[in-house]
Amino acid sequence: MQWQALSIFPNWRSRQTPLGLDLGTHSLAWFQLTPGAQPVMQCCLLAPLTDDADERRATIHESWRRLGVSQRHVALALPAHQVRYQILSLPRMPEHDLDAMLLNEAAQQLALAPHEISFDYQRLPPDTDANHDEIRVLLCAASLQEIHQRIDLVEQAGLCVSHLDVESFALLRIGAYLAPWSENVLQRRVMLQVSDHTCNAHFIPVGAVLPESPARMFDHQPASAPLLSLLGATMPDLILLAGMRQPVERLSQQLQSHLGLATTVADPFAICACLPEVDREALLPDAPALALACGLALGARQPSVDSWLPWINLLPLHATRRQAHRRRFITGLALCLVLSSALCCASYEWLTHQLRAEEQSNLQLKQQIDALKIAPWLPLDPPPSQADLSWIAQWLEQRGHAAVVLDQLAQATPSGVALTRFKQEGERYILSGHALSSDVLQRFEQNLRQIAEWRHIERQSARSSMMNQRPVLSFTLQALPLVKAAP
Repeated sequence: MQWQALSIFPNWRSRQTPLGLDLGTHSLAWFQLTPGAQPVMQCCLLAPLTDDADERRATIHESWRRLGVSQRHVALALPAHQVRYQILSLPRMPEHDLDAMLLNEAAQQLALAPHEISFDYQRLPPDTDANHDEIRVLLCAASLQEIHQRIDLVEQAGLCVSHLDVESFALLRIGAYLAPWSENVLQRRVMLQVSDHTCNAHFIPVGAVLPESPARMFDHQPASAPLLSLLGATMPDLILLAGMRQPVERLSQQLQSHLGLATTVADPFAICACLPEVDREALLPDAPALALACGLALGARQPSVDSWLPWINLLPLHATRRQAHRRRFITGLALCLVLSSALCCASYEWLTHQLRAEEQSNLQLKQQIDALKIAPWLPLDPPPSQADLSWIAQWLEQRGHAAVVLDQLAQATPSGVALTRFKQEGERYILSGHALSSDVLQRFEQNLRQIAEWRHIERQSARSSMMNQRPVLSFTLQALPLVKAAP
C-alpha cells in the first residue's frame, strides 16, 4: 500500500479536520466539521453505492468532488464485529513495555501473529476506588487483512485515510452528545443502526465506556420476537436509532406499537451548528443517515485529556507512526538548533573579520596622516619648468589676441551684412556671409581695412542669391596681414 508521507510537524499540515465517511453496503455519507472548540457542520452529502468495486471507487471520488472541499484526509470506521476491544487493568510501566504487552494481548485475542494485526489503546480515567499503582487501558485490535480491504477502496479513489475508527465508538459519541448521562446513574442504552435489510444493535452497559459486542438481526414484520431476544430480559432506558430514514421510521413505529418502547432518533444537527449558507431544514429528513459520519468526524478531532469516550485510531503501525512523529519533531528541533548555532557562529566570524579589516584600514590612514605631519616642508607637487611657464604665457597672449580680433570684427560689420563663417588658417582669415547690396559689401570691406592687421582684403567670390525670398549677395573675403617691406 502507498501511505502518504508525514511531515515533521503533522499538526501544522492542515487546519481542517478530516472528513467523516460512513461507507455502508448500499450508501455512503460525508460529514465535515470546521476546526474549533465547538463542532460546526460545514458540508455533508449522501450518495447511493453499488456492489461493483470500480463503480464504488468512482462514486466515492465523484461524491467527494461534489463536496467542493480541498481536504483529502478521511476518517473511516470498521464494523464492530471486525474489532476486538477490552478494558484491562495493568500495573504502571514504561510506554515501550506497555506497547509490547498490549501487542501480545491483542495477538492472543485475534489468534493471529503480531505482524498480522493492528492495535491501538487509550488510557482511561481511574476508578474512584482503584489502586493508584494500576492503570485502566482500553485495547482495540483488528486484522490487517480486513483493515486493508476497508481502506484500499478509499485510497484508490484518490483520498487518504488518516483516522480508522470503530462504528460502535462513533455511534457512542452521538449518543453521549444527544443524551448525556453520569456513570453513577444506573442506565442501560442501546444504539440501533438500521439499514434496508439489517439492524446492528450496539449495547452500552452500565458505567462502561465501550459497547458490548454487537449482534445482527434481519428486520422483518413483526419485529417483536427478534428484538425481545436481542434486548434480553432487562428493557433499556433509552433506544437511539440511526440509519436510513425509511427503515428508521418503520422500526420506530414497530418498537412503539409492538413493544411500547420510546425511541430517540439520532440527529447530528442537534449537536452541531450549521454555517449560514447551509440549509438546515432541507437536511433534517436525512439526519439519521448522517449520524455515523458525524460521529467519525467528531472522533477525528483532538480529544480532551480527561475524556472517557473512546478515541481510537486503528491505522496500521499507528503506534509506530506516533513514535516516529515524536522522533521527527525532536530531530527537527535539534536540527533547527544546530542550524541556528552555525548561523550565529558564521555571523560572528564575519563581523569579526569586517572589524579587523576596518581597524587595519584606519591604522594605514593614521600612518599616512602622521607622515604628513612629520615633513610639512615637502612640496606636494614639483614646481613648473621654464618651458611650461613660457607656453602658458604664449597661450594666454593668443587667447587675448583672439578676443581682440573678434571684438574688432563685430565693430567693423555694418548693418545689412550677416556673417555665416569665420575661419583662421595660420595668419590668413576667411570670412563668408550675405550682404543686402554691393554698396553694403564695399562699406564692409572698407571697415575691415581699418583694422591694422587686415588692411589687405581680397574678394574671392561674390554672387547673387535668394535668402528668405529676398535677393542678397553671397560673398567670401580673405584677409591677409600687411606685408612689411624688407630692410
